[in-house]
Formats: sequence, C-alpha cells, structure tokens
Amino acid sequence: MACFAGRYDITVDSKRRLGIPAACMMELFMDSDKYTGDPDHDAVAFKTFKESGPLFHVTEGKDRYLVIDPRETFKRKAERIRREYGHRNADSEARRYMHEIMNAAQPVKCDKQGRITVSARQLEYAGIKENAVIIGMFDYLEVWDPERYDAYMSSGTSTSEERIEKFGWVEKEPDAVGPDEHNIPQPDNGK
Repeated sequence: MACFAGRYDITVDSKRRLGIPAACMMELFMDSDKYTGDPDHDAVAFKTFKESGPLFHVTEGKDRYLVIDPRETFKRKAERIRREYGHRNADSEARRYMHEIMNAAQPVKCDKQGRITVSARQLEYAGIKENAVIIGMFDYLEVWDPERYDAYMSSGTSTSEERIEKFGWVEKEPDAVGPDEHNIPQPDNGK
C-alpha cells in the first residue's frame, strides 16, 4: 500500500485539472508490480506507468476538502462500507450514508502529465478555485482550499508540542510489550 506524505501547493487550471505531485506518483509506482528496484528499468517503467494513466477516485471529505484515493484504496474502503451497511435490508440512514459516499465518488484517470480532472461540483464543495493544497495522508491524498486548510490547522486548542506529548513522536519506537496495543508511539511522560 502506498504511503503518501507531505504538503504540495498546486494550481487548478481552467479545465479543472490538478496535478498529482510527482512524489505521490512515484510512491504509487513503487507500490505497483511495475517497480523492480533496478534504476535503469524503473526510469522507463515509471514513465510508462505515468503515461498509462493510473486510476483514482475523488470523493468529498467531512471538513469540506476532497479525498483522492488510488483505485485499490477506494475499492478496499467501498468493500468495507458495503460489507458493513450494504445488505438490502439496511435501514434508511445506512442507505443514505452509502448513497452519499458513492454518489460523491468520481472515478478519474490521470492524463500523460499526471493530472486529473475534478468535477465543478466537487471543487465548489471544497471551495477550491485557482489554488489548492494537496496533503499526503497515509494511503490517500486530501485536496484543500489553502485558506481553509491553514484555518483548519490553526483552529486546534493545543500546540504542536502538546500534541506530540499526547500522541507520541513518530520517530520513537513503541515498546515491544506494553500498553500500546495499536502500535502507536507513545510519549515518554518524563521517563
């Protein structure tokens, strides 16, 4: 599974196209069966991979941003939702939830320049006009209006240092045995 990270400031052109950052395309390529680890082979294979137009699904995120899922990630999420709520006797709220998710999902294919076209409705939902910010979020990407994203990030009630204290630091390895059942690094708590 690809692991996306980083912040990328991008421009959305007049045809509603936005470029998937090269680092994210490389991450997706390295997760594919086309990647061999041989630099000579992979340089050509990456170009072919990019030109073949990887598939994504664009959906709406809960805080008025867009989610770009690689096809395999979207299929896993959709299957989980279908398994959980998709039986024919689902209650009306579960059916509405499934409709909201699947109605908003647009399959898109990258062009040869690594761009996808986003619907006008989705751009309006996220308040994105000319500029956008793409955030790598583990196995998917988020696309935000830059002002909305900066406001979201500054709206927290704790500082970065307090969040590190609370949630741990990514470089700290968890104890092999202990209270960390989810394998999430924990803070030192003064030890």
